[in-house]
Amino acid sequence: MAGFIEKNIRSITEFLEQAIFIERKDEKKKLLGSINPTARLILLVIFITTVSLVKNLTILAFATLLPIIIAILAGIKILTFVKRVFIFIPLYTVIIATPAIFIIEGKTIFTIGPLSVTYEGVRAAGFLVLRVSASISATMLFIMTTRWNELLKSLEALRIPEGLIAIIALSYRYIHLLLKTLLELLTSRKSRVMGELPFRENLKIFSHSIAFIFIKTLYVAEGVQMAMESRGYNIYGQLPSSTDGYAGESKINYTNNEHIFTLHDIKYNYPGGIKGVEIADLSIEKGKCTVLLGANGSGKSTLLKLLDALIFPQKGELIFMGRKLAEKLFEDKSFQYFFRRSVGFIFQDPDIHCFSPTVEEELAFGPAQLGLTDEEISKRIDRALQMLKIEELRKRYPYNLSGGEKKRVAIASILTVDPEVYLMDEPAEGLDPEVEGILIVLISELLQRGKTVVVATQDLTLARHIGDKAIILNENKSIAKYGSAEELLNDMELLKRTHLIHFHRVPHKKGRKELYHTHYREE
Repeated sequence: MAGFIEKNIRSITEFLEQAIFIERKDEKKKLLGSINPTARLILLVIFITTVSLVKNLTILAFATLLPIIIAILAGIKILTFVKRVFIFIPLYTVIIATPAIFIIEGKTIFTIGPLSVTYEGVRAAGFLVLRVSASISATMLFIMTTRWNELLKSLEALRIPEGLIAIIALSYRYIHLLLKTLLELLTSRKSRVMGELPFRENLKIFSHSIAFIFIKTLYVAEGVQMAMESRGYNIYGQLPSSTDGYAGESKINYTNNEHIFTLHDIKYNYPGGIKGVEIADLSIEKGKCTVLLGANGSGKSTLLKLLDALIFPQKGELIFMGRKLAEKLFEDKSFQYFFRRSVGFIFQDPDIHCFSPTVEEELAFGPAQLGLTDEEISKRIDRALQMLKIEELRKRYPYNLSGGEKKRVAIASILTVDPEVYLMDEPAEGLDPEVEGILIVLISELLQRGKTVVVATQDLTLARHIGDKAIILNENKSIAKYGSAEELLNDMELLKRTHLIHFHRVPHKKGRKELYHTHYREE
């Protein structure tokens, strides 16, 4: 059973890859490129509605061929188009058309055991096959000639509820990801099972895997929503245009304001009373790089989410540039625009951070939400791709990249927003040494431009290279010490107490022989 399930999930995953997620090389097709995407969507709906009502087999056969003819005229390779279309047609034929052959009563053509194949059943099945084929062909043509963001804008133009559009947008990206996750779970299970398991045991393992996927779906949905909000997306309405600005911005003196963030008596708990973070007093200096250090579960990510106003403390004051951050304040769209333009957040998990269909669209998402012109967005994308040395990834799908490539795309997606404050959650995770060097240079350049950077990391070497100030969180999820990065990174007793010290009994070959050491001092 396990092998059968795994084989079918793998097949479905490959279907999605071939039919939808294959990277588009040519975005403007000859015939359809000049037609407005909204008009194309309306034509698709009219075509499918007409096909569902037609009762003439000849007309339906022509309707099935019509999308193929248009695809050829639009410059799409016929073999590529037919392959994608016929991935789905056999599946729908088996599910929908085959039962009609036996269910519909009429003149019997022949019998198969207790089942009778009727003339009327075959005719009805023929209608179903042609209708499904024509509808799938037209839909696939639309998908292959319409960028994903154009489709979403078309749905908005047709006044489709924004909540439904958001669900469609997330489903597009994450159905495939969740299927792959389930496949990885089954493959992992396969690697640890010796011999055949009983049917009930297989069923139990599969059920547990499905439950895990369901929980991960909730986690992914919440994370993606945060990632979208962090770059200015507002499901309840568009933010003001870049020319509207924030009425209170003129009262904020960027030059004289020494601290970007100030926290007083902050406390945040997760549902169930699980402690998130507790900060007595903390100020983040403007124009400096502050490294946030701590062992796993010390509250680093929670603190960054608080600073990005993705979550709000249950107690205490969190002040940004003289304004106390509260959920109610973000109901003011002009302040929301001002804040999202000013603060950018790079999430630790790039699969959550990168939710757009292509790298280019991922980098365009933030600037587009902030109302920048297409020309300005294009310039920012070119600059960010060059800075991270990922120009060749421009048309790639983020889901299909390596972990390090996804991380670079995530960083680039915030560079295009060009905020005053960069919040980075484990930005070096998954990066090879050369790319980590690019990250260090990038942070240095941001600081030279007067930006403020807050980096959560456990990499003490990285902290030394980039950090002006350091915050060390302890296992109680509160601040153990705050001060000069150089001073804190040389405090061996502090690092040992906060579980940041490197420890093993076997000495390095040709290296340090101390039982406790940090790998911080270069030899």
